[in-house]
Amino acid sequence: MRLPPTRFFPQQTDDDLAFRSALQKQNLLFEASALVSPVVVAQSVNIPTIYGQVLQKIDPVVTMKNRAAATIKLADYYLGQWAKFVRPVMAYPELTDPMYAPLRDISGEYMVPNLKMIQNNVISLLNVNGKFIESYMTGLNHEFARELLWREYPTDQRGSYFRQFWDVREVMGANPTKAKIEQFKNIPELHRWALNRDLGDHNNRPTVKDNVVLVVRGELLKRYPNTVIYAQRADWPVENGQIDTTKVRNLADEDGSMAGQANIQHPLFKAQILPDIYFIGFNLTVKEVKGDPGNSLAENPGWFFILRERPGEPRFGFDIGDAPQNPLYTWNELNWKNLGTADGGQLTINRNFTLGNTNPLTGDAGLDNKARHDEDVKYSWSTTTNAADIAYITYQDKVMIAIHGSEMLNF
Repeated sequence: MRLPPTRFFPQQTDDDLAFRSALQKQNLLFEASALVSPVVVAQSVNIPTIYGQVLQKIDPVVTMKNRAAATIKLADYYLGQWAKFVRPVMAYPELTDPMYAPLRDISGEYMVPNLKMIQNNVISLLNVNGKFIESYMTGLNHEFARELLWREYPTDQRGSYFRQFWDVREVMGANPTKAKIEQFKNIPELHRWALNRDLGDHNNRPTVKDNVVLVVRGELLKRYPNTVIYAQRADWPVENGQIDTTKVRNLADEDGSMAGQANIQHPLFKAQILPDIYFIGFNLTVKEVKGDPGNSLAENPGWFFILRERPGEPRFGFDIGDAPQNPLYTWNELNWKNLGTADGGQLTINRNFTLGNTNPLTGDAGLDNKARHDEDVKYSWSTTTNAADIAYITYQDKVMIAIHGSEMLNF
């Protein structure tokens, strides 16, 4: 008779009993959970689908467009016309020619309506029409873009090919920098125009105002094309601390300034309609040029427009038109009629002239005239005179004309 094998159970510790109890309780929890909730069946994941969705969500074409749409306010019409792709404007040719010239060549009336009303030998003022210039330049760029596309030039038709209306080449000087060229452009790039601005408000030069334009018609600039033209601030004629409105306004100090603006303003641009009409634009408004009536020293005295002969270009000759004065006090008074020759005629030196001692001027002008007389008597006009004396005698003083803006404005 065989006896079953004897089993020996080791003595259980407290940890063993606790572990056994935890397993029993966990099993009871699983059984209870199975009775109150369905079994969750794991589903397979479509990796290619998730991959495509992630790429679409992080695509810069989508994200940058949405970000821009959230920060840039557009008109309702443009919201539905948003470009499919966000991309910069394609490279395009930039033409620096002043585009007033083709317009002028078609007809000067397109530049200045009723041009014929500007009389000969007249100096006047006009005001720039910014709306017209911007509309003209916009149409010009639009049509040029169509022409490029027709000729199969690679273009997205968004370029700003023409941005210069006025002629600024003389103002910029020789070899201007790229930054200076950009500064003198009339309009900014078309794709940078603000949508909340009206036509005429897209000036590329924010410091430039509604320009006043000096118009000169006649023989003056044809005969003296190098005439220096600029604007100079006026100054009130003061007597006993009060403005003397009976006197002509003075020229302000050339080196001075007022309210941060220099007393001298040089032209911003120029234009010409052949044969004898010239336009010179300034960074001044009509109101600034005209000035105030002069009720107090705090009022604006306005601006003068200056036309003067260029220094360093000597001119020789005699006065014309005036009655001869005998005896002469200075050689500057010498007239063609003193010489018995028609104005501009052929001159023969066949007589002697001696300067007199009677000064026709008084005051400060008389003192200046006296100083000139004392120098002039050193030179003689006679049949034995030399070329150096003739050159001194016939040398003409530089002429400067100052016309106040109020003299050219009737309002």
